[in-house]
Amino acid sequence: MKPRYFLLAVLSLLLCACNRKPAPRDLVVYFSLTGTTEQLAQLFAEQTGGELLQIACETPYPDSFEAVIAESGPEVKEGTCRPISNAPVDLDAYRTVYLGYPVWFGTVPPPVRTFLSNNDFGGKNVVLFCTYGSGGVKSSTRAVVKLLPETRILGSFGIAARRMAYAPQEVADFLGGLENGGSDDAEGYCEPRPVADSDMAVFRKATEGYDYLNLVPLMVSVREEPGTCSRIFVCESSMRGGEPRKVELLVLQKGEEDPYLQSVEHIQE
Repeated sequence: MKPRYFLLAVLSLLLCACNRKPAPRDLVVYFSLTGTTEQLAQLFAEQTGGELLQIACETPYPDSFEAVIAESGPEVKEGTCRPISNAPVDLDAYRTVYLGYPVWFGTVPPPVRTFLSNNDFGGKNVVLFCTYGSGGVKSSTRAVVKLLPETRILGSFGIAARRMAYAPQEVADFLGGLENGGSDDAEGYCEPRPVADSDMAVFRKATEGYDYLNLVPLMVSVREEPGTCSRIFVCESSMRGGEPRKVELLVLQKGEEDPYLQSVEHIQE
């Protein structure tokens, strides 16, 4: 090739490279107080290749659990957006936003509400993930949907803090389900029926350590899949001696492993 034509070819390649838009990336943004949700966010970043961004409060919450409850309770009740130090983020560079948080009072923490209110999620795909003590995946997802009514929520993942040792595989399974168009809906369950003795044995094993929920199982729906059995128990719960409420428990059992409580959700009546 003559030098003149070679130079033109090089210049053409350089111009194409300059005009080419960067490949879209994924963003894993999260709020964490105790470090548990941060661990989960790191797993999502590792398995998606996404960039990590932590939501930081301008004024940190207190160190003690009781003080956090006392300070955050009124904020949640009043829908307060607690000030954060993160400036609005340019989300145009990202393809999918993975948003992580601990469930507080059945919903998202105030700093997460602030982040959602301060950023433009128009046209973004959003995936939610959370950690919790006893549940709140569905209720917190509903809260995000209200804040981002025009945004497409691809899926919601949740795991109890006491089960974080199982998180790597469960995150992988969840992400694989998203790629294959899977969902966490109630399809495939039998019609609710009275709780049999075999169901009660599973229920008691799965709810060990949750005495404070004061659960009385009323009905159960079952879904059998290869290697997994899922049960949805409808229960009456007088949590910590409060007024009785109807709740829905999702109990999973994989292979020969002990059954475990995946989540607890209040039933909207």
